Amino acid sequence: MDDKLKELLARTNVDELVSPAARALDLNQPVASAPEPEPRTFRSTTDPLQINFAAADVLGKITTSRTRPWMRVVGMIVVCSPLVVIGLETALGAWMVAPGEFMVPQTPREYARVTLGTLAFVLLAVVTPWLIYRAARRG
Repeated sequence: MDDKLKELLARTNVDELVSPAARALDLNQPVASAPEPEPRTFRSTTDPLQINFAAADVLGKITTSRTRPWMRVVGMIVVCSPLVVIGLETALGAWMVAPGEFMVPQTPREYARVTLGTLAFVLLAVVTPWLIYRAARRG
């Protein structure tokens, strides 16, 4: 070794500057078990609208007073347009004998068919949307 290098090594604290060799890690250690997952909560089984949560949520949003008017219109279209279509199909099915041929009721059975079909149309296409709209207006 050179004299200058020996002198330099004597003046400096080399053992503190140079870290010791890395120790081997002991990888065989016990592992903590994963925590038990929380049980998944299901919706109430006593709710009669359990299958129709989306429709119930839409109707609930329509009838709250904080809902914007344009959202009410969209909700009414989403909820009520199928009712109107089904009501019209029911009325047409009650009044038509063949495609394009309307029935003129003559027997009590035909009168009952036409009356019930028309009442179903009024209930589905007029009364139900009106009740939803009234509840939204009361808000």
